[in-house]
Order: sequence, then structure tokens, then C-alpha cells
Amino acid sequence: MSTPPFTNRYHKRTAANDKSCFICKKFTTTVLITPDQADFFYACNGHLSDTGFATPVVDKEAEAKKAREAEIEKEVERLKKKHAEKQSKKDKDSKDSDSEKIKDDAKDDKKWVDKSSSRPQTPTAAPDPRVFTLHRQIYAMRANRWKELQRQNKTQQMLADGATAFPSVPRSKPGEKGV
Repeated sequence: MSTPPFTNRYHKRTAANDKSCFICKKFTTTVLITPDQADFFYACNGHLSDTGFATPVVDKEAEAKKAREAEIEKEVERLKKKHAEKQSKKDKDSKDSDSEKIKDDAKDDKKWVDKSSSRPQTPTAAPDPRVFTLHRQIYAMRANRWKELQRQNKTQQMLADGATAFPSVPRSKPGEKGV
């Protein structure tokens, strides 16, 4: 059995112009392409969501990293609230001659809270998957098509080269001993 011409891992890309889907012939700008760019084809988003056509590849490390970032964000928000509560208690309790010093500290704290809260919020919705593995029959169709194209290119090249494709015409007359 021969080795497959390319891996069964396709990355989802968006093209500038739309062409027909490989399966249903509807126009789409979504392209699936192998990492080594040996194969690509257009596929509509409806087929990408169908597990009979392709399954998304989940990167476990990236998912774990996103979960850790979400936990850190929650912890930061909790600490901000706790810090704000302490500051408000402090402001109520201490109305001494040191009130100016406390106000300066409160201003610094408010600046810190404002700067940290001005960070852009990360979207909570899961983004669309970017890497897919095709169903084995769809992948076999793509591999067979690629092999057929390679055979056609080889044949065209042999025909373009000329002399080796067909036998030469005899140069002597029939019945004579020729060279």
C-alpha cells in the first residue's frame, strides 16, 4: 500500500473570491488547505459543521491555556472588588489629619483599578474551529483526485517530450532490407 500524498489535516482559511463548494456547488469563500499546501478545496460552513464530512481537531494545550486565563481573570476581578471594599472602609473609618494622605493613596488605588479594568475583555464564546480532519471516505476521494492529477500531468509531460511516447515510422520500403 502506498503512502498518502498529504496528511489528513486541513486548515480553514477565507479566500478573497468565492467559488463553488466541493460537495454541494454553492458559492463560498471558505477554503480547506493542507499545511504543506499540496491540496485545497472550497467547502461551505454547513459541511464543516457536519461530522460526516469533517471533524474539528481540538488543541488540548490551547484549551487548557484559555481555561487558565479565564480563572486568572475571575481572580483579578475578585481581588479588585475586595480591594475596593477595603478602601471604602478605610475612607469611612479614617477622617483624621491624615485624610490628605489617604486621599492620595485612594487616588493612586483608583488609577490602578481604572488601568486594570480598561483592559479589553476576551470574548467568552468559543471561536469556530480552524483545523479539521476529513472523514476517511472524503479524504480518500481527495487523495484519489490528487493521484489522478499527477498521472495526467505525467502523461502530458511525456507527450510533450515527443519521441519516447510512440514508435518511429519505418524508413525503408517494405520488402527491402533496410538499416
